[in-house]
Amino acid sequence: MSKSILFLIIAFAISWLLWAPALLSSVGAIKIILPTEPFVVLGAFGPSFASILLSYLYEGKQGVMDLLRKAARFKVRARWHLLALLLLPLLFVLAYAVYYLAHGKFYTSELISEPRLIVPFFIYSLLLGGSLQQEFGWRGYLLPRLQRKWSALRSSLVLGLLWSVWHVPLSFISGTIQSYIPFWLFAAAIVALSVLFAWLYNNACESLWITILFHTLLVLSFSGFPLIDMEKDGSYAGFLYFTIALWITAGIVALTYGSNLVRAQTGRTAKDLAG
Repeated sequence: MSKSILFLIIAFAISWLLWAPALLSSVGAIKIILPTEPFVVLGAFGPSFASILLSYLYEGKQGVMDLLRKAARFKVRARWHLLALLLLPLLFVLAYAVYYLAHGKFYTSELISEPRLIVPFFIYSLLLGGSLQQEFGWRGYLLPRLQRKWSALRSSLVLGLLWSVWHVPLSFISGTIQSYIPFWLFAAAIVALSVLFAWLYNNACESLWITILFHTLLVLSFSGFPLIDMEKDGSYAGFLYFTIALWITAGIVALTYGSNLVRAQTGRTAKDLAG
C-alpha cells in the first residue's frame, strides 16, 4: 500500500470517527451532553496527525523534523508572504462588494464591528481554525508525494477533490460553515483553493509556514466577511461570488505559471521541489 493511500485512510479515519458523535447528534440519532465544537476541532487534526505518525514510522525522528523544518521555513521572498496575507482578504472583500451591489445588503461580523478582536481571532484561526490541524498533512505530506507522480496542477486538483470529500461530515453537523453551503459549491471552492495552496507552496520553496499563514487568513477572512448569513436567510450567494473569484484567480495562476505552477526561468519544476 502506498504511503499516500495509507495517509488518506488514517487522516479520514481519525477525523470522521471524532466527528461522528457531533454528526449523529446533529441528525438526531443520539444525544450528547457536550457541545459539538470540541469534536469538530479535534477531528480537524486528522491530516496533521496522520502525516506526523507516518513520517515517524517510515523515516523516524528525521522525518518528523523535516516536516517541522518546513513549518519553520520563514525565510522566503517577501512577495509570497504578502500574497499569503493579502490575496484571500482581497478576494473576500471583492465578493463582499459584489454581493452588496447585487443584493443591496451585507452581513456584519464581530471583526468588522470590533477590529480589536483581529489578533485573538488570528491566533485562534492559526491554532484551532484548521491551519495547524491540516497543513502538515495536505501540503506537508500528501502534495509532495502526488507531485512525484503528476504535475503540480494535476496534483492540486486531485488533492482538492480529496480535501473536499474529507469535509463531507461537516456538512451534516449543525453550526459549521459547511452546513450552510451546498456541498457542490463548497467543493468547487476547495479545489480552486488547492491550486492556490500548491502554487504558494512550490514557489515559496516548500514552506509550510506560507500555507499555514494562507490557511489562517482564509479562516480569518471568512470571520470578517462571512458571505453567508448563518442566523437569518442562509443565503450563500456571496460565497458563490467568492468561489467564482477563486476560480478566476486559479485560472490566471495556471495560465501564467504553467502546469508545474512555478516560473519556468527558475529552473525548478514541481517534481524537483518534491524530490
